[in-house]
Amino acid sequence: MLMTRHDPHCSREPMAGLREAIAAGRLAAFAAAFHVRRAEGDIPPL
Repeated sequence: MLMTRHDPHCSREPMAGLREAIAAGRLAAFAAAFHVRRAEGDIPPL
């Protein structure tokens, strides 16, 4: 899990989406979807 936080790919992808959302005027929708995905996590619960 810690390696994921430092993986450049994991920061480039959201930043590209963020730039696109800002340019398209849909930042609020992007942020809401981002937080939903983040809350789901990347590792299944035990």
